[in-house]
Amino acid sequence: MEQLSPRDPGGRRPDAAPTGIASQPVTGPAYRPSPPRSAAHSLAILAVFIVGYVALDRLSYLHPVQQFNITPWNPQPALAIALVMTLGQRWLPAVFVAAWAAERLIRGELMTMQVSLLAAAVLTLGYAAIAQALVGSFRVSYGMNSRRDVLRLAGVALAGSLATGALYIAALLVNGTGPASAPVVAIAGFWIGDAIGILVTLPLLLMIMDPERRRQLRRLLSRPEMLLQCAVIIALIAVVFGPAAPNQFKFFYLLFLPVIWVAARSGMAGVAVAVVVAQGAVIVAVNLSGDQALTVFELQALLMALTFTAFFVGVTVDERRRATEDLKRTLGLAVAGEMGAAIAHELNQPLLAVIAYAKASRLVAGDADRDRLEQTLDKLVDEAKRAADVVRRLRELFRLGAAQRTVADVCVPILRSVEALRSRAASLGTAMSVEVGGSLPEVLHDPVQIEVVMSNLLHNALDALDSVKKSGDVVVEIARTREGILVSVIDDGPGVAAGDAERLFEPLNTTKATGMGMGLTISRAIVDAHGGRMWIEPGQRGVVRFTLPLDARPHG
Repeated sequence: MEQLSPRDPGGRRPDAAPTGIASQPVTGPAYRPSPPRSAAHSLAILAVFIVGYVALDRLSYLHPVQQFNITPWNPQPALAIALVMTLGQRWLPAVFVAAWAAERLIRGELMTMQVSLLAAAVLTLGYAAIAQALVGSFRVSYGMNSRRDVLRLAGVALAGSLATGALYIAALLVNGTGPASAPVVAIAGFWIGDAIGILVTLPLLLMIMDPERRRQLRRLLSRPEMLLQCAVIIALIAVVFGPAAPNQFKFFYLLFLPVIWVAARSGMAGVAVAVVVAQGAVIVAVNLSGDQALTVFELQALLMALTFTAFFVGVTVDERRRATEDLKRTLGLAVAGEMGAAIAHELNQPLLAVIAYAKASRLVAGDADRDRLEQTLDKLVDEAKRAADVVRRLRELFRLGAAQRTVADVCVPILRSVEALRSRAASLGTAMSVEVGGSLPEVLHDPVQIEVVMSNLLHNALDALDSVKKSGDVVVEIARTREGILVSVIDDGPGVAAGDAERLFEPLNTTKATGMGMGLTISRAIVDAHGGRMWIEPGQRGVVRFTLPLDARPHG
């Protein structure tokens, strides 16, 4: 990282220009991962997708029936749909190649080259239509965050699988492949296999594409409780399909218990994992037990009902948690807003009076040292105006949500805050520095409000060092990430315990004897209003970070 000097607030050379493009938002329905950055990257994705598609088709090639080689579980369509949803329709040729390769390698003994090409074309068009519906008229969020997302996915998957199955069977029958005596049974089998494959597999694939859900899944899979829940699901399936259970339908309802347990504890992310584990265990158990194909399709219909139930419970749990968090945040901001408006109202008038008295002093001052007096009074007027501007902006933020934002170099207010506190840092024996990771683009922000945020964070860092009588370092790091501009304030103080990190953002919560517990609350409110986010990283050092988005659209 390069050192930022006070004479170069932006950390750029005169001939340097911002590099890269603004990243996409990391959450929400419109989020889409970055496209491949090079031909080699595209080829790698292509190879992984084709191998993965064929491998999934082969692994799920159990109990093929009706001489069409239709199987009761097809997860590979979910992989194709996820590819087209995330990278676009231009990847349809890759889907066609993968579908054709699977038809030739796995079902080739029943198909001529012409039939396999036609079958691959039908499957590609069907998957393309499903993907287009899920990013278009029936758009779903990658995080599967609402009941609407679940309903839309279910509706599109069921309708799309049925239409694709009808076209697929018709294409085979027209070319003389498979018996013409039972097309309805064949279509129903195709429909159940593809529908359950999409419903079970696609939510997990989409969640992996969403950064927030991906972090949640990583945390879940590292928890012993989640591993225990998956073990219970597998154990119950072993009991249901064990040698002592001649009729597995009798005990299938037992699977609802652990799946609902997962949904209630972990929400939609846990459900996405649980249904994949349940589906895989059912298929393995059925294959080992040697049940007839018709029984497998009937079990898949039951598993579809289990999946729907689990999805709705999981997404309801997520929505309730979000509503609770929003309520807490609203109540906290209401308290902070009222207090901020009251403080601003009480301080604004005295500051205006200071400006008036300072201007009057210039008129009555004697001739002795007049130049020095005027310079001093000019600084007093400037600082008083600046303080009044800060108070006014905070009052507007908390009362009206208003801000005066401009597209500019965010390093300028950050550096200004650092320079304002250098004298205090020097008195504590603390070294303050600012580091910038390369050339940064200009971003939309309110410089005064960002200066308030930085002032709060830097004061907290110096207070932390002072509380332990330690002369460490305070480092401000500024870098560009996928989320936008990332600003980090790092100090050598005692740090924050994991259980206290989020609590410190609550109004009136402070670890300082003379603190009001409002600095972090106000700072996070400002960052949220800019469309960014702020958090504390627990550890043995003090680390507070916040982001500002790169796009130029106002937030809030």
